[in-house]
Amino acid sequence: MKSADIALFGVLLCGSSVAAVSQNAPQYTGRIEGSVIATERSAGLSGALVTLVPVAVAAEPYENGNGNGNGNGDRAGSNIRSRTTGTTGEYRFESLPPGKYKLRITRNGYLPAEIDIELAGGADLNLSARLELEPVRLEPLPQDTTAVITGRVTDAQTSLPVANVEVTVEGTIVRSVTDAE
Repeated sequence: MKSADIALFGVLLCGSSVAAVSQNAPQYTGRIEGSVIATERSAGLSGALVTLVPVAVAAEPYENGNGNGNGNGDRAGSNIRSRTTGTTGEYRFESLPPGKYKLRITRNGYLPAEIDIELAGGADLNLSARLELEPVRLEPLPQDTTAVITGRVTDAQTSLPVANVEVTVEGTIVRSVTDAE
């Protein structure tokens, strides 16, 4: 073989390898981003877990926040992706193939939300969701029981006391309003 033949042979092999790789590479073109809003404040909710689950995987049982991941937001062995919202409630998932997804949003102290999404090829979707506070129910005390109820109402994000919150005991005439302590 002449050196020109060897050079041409090398270029052909290299060119066919690149073509094979690019033909088999998935086309990731979509993006889903948005904000999680706390309904009671109409403001962004930081620290919410936003999980994007392809519909084919959505039927499998999945515990939110169980730590089973590979370090890049994807659960090991699947296409499930999770993000924690930033300080203004923002989240973003990039490089998504077209398809159907479930967007699951959870945060302690709030009712969870789940949204069905269909992402077209090359589409960018901006989606904001509102979470409502989760009510806490206390068991009623018998009528002839005397009790002292103490506690502190705090902001879920800052853990600071919240003033002027009306606290009632269901099934009684007991009402109180919190102070700044």
